[in-house]
Amino acid sequence: RILTDLGFSVLTAGDGREALDVFREQAGQVRGVILDLVMPGLDGAQTLGELRALNPTLPVIVASAYPENKVAELLAGLSYQGLIHKPYTTATLARLLQSLLG
Repeated sequence: RILTDLGFSVLTAGDGREALDVFREQAGQVRGVILDLVMPGLDGAQTLGELRALNPTLPVIVASAYPENKVAELLAGLSYQGLIHKPYTTATLARLLQSLLG
């Protein structure tokens, strides 16, 4: 809802595997991904690794309640462009998206 309120068209997925399927089907329309670290099936790190194999330059924001050092540990060797700590506000998300996507 927040993303729609900010003017974005949104594609959603219930888990990592579904996210990858949606991305493959809609890759040309995806400007960026907000990825939770804790998901059923494929977790955030596994999903991010698969996304990087499909598109190494795709802007990815990781959403997590973990501290930054734990996120860095879980995602070691994987690139992501932003980290947003849960819970976050609309303003915080908007600023991060603006900095990444313009």
